[in-house]
Amino acid sequence: MQPKFSDSNPDAEPDFTPADAQENAGKAGEKKLFLPPRWTLESRLPSPVAQDFEIRVVEEEAPVEEPEPEPVIRLEVQNPPDLRLNSAAGEPLPVVARPLSETDALVEEPERIYRDGESWGNSKIPPLRWILLTAGLVGLLVITAILLQLKLQWKDEVRGKSFFSGIEVVDQSAKGFAVGNLDLGPNSEAEGRDLFARYAAAKSVDQVLPMIRNATLLEDKIRAAWKPMNVPPGWTPPNRTAWTFRKAGDRDFAFLGGMFPNFTPFTMYFVSENGKLQIDWEASTGFGDSSFADLNAGVGKGGVIRGLISNGNLYTANFPESDFQCFRLKSPDRESLIWVYAPRKSKEEEFISKQFRPGAIPGEVFAEFPVTLRLAPPLEGSLKNQWMIREVLHIDWVTP
Repeated sequence: MQPKFSDSNPDAEPDFTPADAQENAGKAGEKKLFLPPRWTLESRLPSPVAQDFEIRVVEEEAPVEEPEPEPVIRLEVQNPPDLRLNSAAGEPLPVVARPLSETDALVEEPERIYRDGESWGNSKIPPLRWILLTAGLVGLLVITAILLQLKLQWKDEVRGKSFFSGIEVVDQSAKGFAVGNLDLGPNSEAEGRDLFARYAAAKSVDQVLPMIRNATLLEDKIRAAWKPMNVPPGWTPPNRTAWTFRKAGDRDFAFLGGMFPNFTPFTMYFVSENGKLQIDWEASTGFGDSSFADLNAGVGKGGVIRGLISNGNLYTANFPESDFQCFRLKSPDRESLIWVYAPRKSKEEEFISKQFRPGAIPGEVFAEFPVTLRLAPPLEGSLKNQWMIREVLHIDWVTP
């Protein structure tokens, strides 16, 4: 019979039944097996603890000790005037400390705090030499500004001269003769306005040929270049358009300048041929033997060219400044230009250059003026837009 084992417990008694005891008693000389006593759940639990207690945590703030304010101590000498060493004892006077507040400082020494404000709002008169020096500088600047303004104004007047200024102006009061004595006739202005109105309204070349000077000689050129002006029906030159008389040599002429309804400017020249007022078509259109487009491209042989001439400064190896005088020649519409040259001290150079120089008698000095030239191709190797002046035909575009 196998013994029964129970849970190990050193304090528990062995668990034997009576049957086991009798069976084991008869067996002599055998070793006995002792098992630990059986334990129960109650025996494994800890001893009961009292349940009637409570744990409380009490937080108390420790008192904060604030430091006592230290009084402001100021060291002050009792007798400020007697700060020197005592000649008898050879020792400085004692220094006594006493409390000082901000109020006391403001009351006792206000001049140290407010000394900068005492001069606020008070003007100071500068020394006399600075006043005189400033006045002199201001006067010098004013005089310089006036002189510069006069110089610039003179340049503007020269630059703004009309290109007709090089022509002799027929002034009735200055010259002493009446308009009726001119070869244009006494009613030339009314006739000229009516003639131009019919010319602008023309629809074909055949309608304008009878109105043009030297139409027979220029017919081929006119037919090739003429274009209708396409003005509104019944259009006439406005009253504000200027009718001006000019005289170049022995030729009396007039021109009418203004604008079309589309704001396109126009200038029409009128001359008298055989007692009849006619339009100078070549002068009115600035016609030349070559166009400025061809002249700029170096095409053609030049010929008679009308333009606005002024001084130039383009010099090259073929046209050195020591040997030639350079001029700019603008197209009549001022859209393009070329460079033209005349040998120095030649009659062409002298004739053109004197128009830009003041003479012995004070007169006008011009920036540019209309001229009719005969041009010739330049030397080989020159620029395309460089041309030689072969002849100065006349000032202005009207052929005398």
